[in-house]
Amino acid sequence: MIYEPLVKQIKKHFFIVFSEKFSGESSETHIERYVAKHFLLRPELIVVNDQIHGFKKLSEKVKNLEKFPVYLEIEYHQPEGEDKYVDNIDLYAEANVDFAEKLPDILYLANLYSRTIALEKVTPIGSKNQTESLMIYSKIDDIFSEGYLEQDVEEGLLSVQEIESMIEVHLISFVNFLKLLDDLLHKGKDVKQLDKQVSNRPIEE
Repeated sequence: MIYEPLVKQIKKHFFIVFSEKFSGESSETHIERYVAKHFLLRPELIVVNDQIHGFKKLSEKVKNLEKFPVYLEIEYHQPEGEDKYVDNIDLYAEANVDFAEKLPDILYLANLYSRTIALEKVTPIGSKNQTESLMIYSKIDDIFSEGYLEQDVEEGLLSVQEIESMIEVHLISFVNFLKLLDDLLHKGKDVKQLDKQVSNRPIEE
């Protein structure tokens, strides 16, 4: 009962470019993996007289969000003939950008999102030519870490709507953090200006 609203929210806030599913014949456990982009990167159709003529050129304001590929993995189990029960979800992005000079500002921004976001700096081993990368992790799995959500719903301790709201808070926080990180790294915006844009609604262009 949680799987469907979870996937619905994911498809609402991200543009899915690839997905795959892994299942074992002798196991009830399944894994779904997605590669996605920020929702602002969704292609827009060119429509003239109700005829499709291709896609609009990507806006210069958002094109650098391409440098933040998003990865999701949902693990769930499904007993035969029953619903899908979500066990955990991993949501993260890899920033393939030069961020060293802005690291103090990035940490300041991350602190504003500390309830929903975690950062990790990855340093390559064995090659001086490879640059460090920045991993942005969502804490959305905290919602599922106890493993009793479906039971809580069945016992009336939580409603599906409340769980949907918690999921959406984490997803919006994630896409907003990527947007503000892009503004900080590529548009030269001051981090003290960005903290005024912290919002519970998706930040548009």
